[in-house]
Amino acid sequence: MRKILYVSNIIFGTIFFAGCIQAMFQEDMVLLGLATFCMLSAFLIAFIAEPRKDEKYDARCQSYGVGMLLLVTIAGAMLLLTSCSTSGYGCKGRSKCMTRVR
Repeated sequence: MRKILYVSNIIFGTIFFAGCIQAMFQEDMVLLGLATFCMLSAFLIAFIAEPRKDEKYDARCQSYGVGMLLLVTIAGAMLLLTSCSTSGYGCKGRSKCMTRVR
C-alpha cells in the first residue's frame, strides 16, 4: 500500500510541477500558488510514504515529513488569508493601473 501511495504521489507531484511551469509562462499567480502548494504537498506525502528498510530512520522521516506538511499547510493558509485585502490594492480593492481622466 505504501508503494502505491508513494508512486501515485510522485506522479501527481510531477503533474503539478508541470502546472507550475505552465502557470509561470501564463503569468497566472493564483494558478502558480495553487499548483505549488499541491506539488509540495504531493512530494511531502511521497516522502512520508517512501518505503525504507530501517524502522528507526523511517519513523524519524515520517515525523519530519508530517511536520513539514503541517508547516506548508499553515504557510499556504496564511498566504491565502492575507493576500486578498479589501482596502487599497488587492483582490477587491483598486486596480494598480491608474487611468488618466481628461
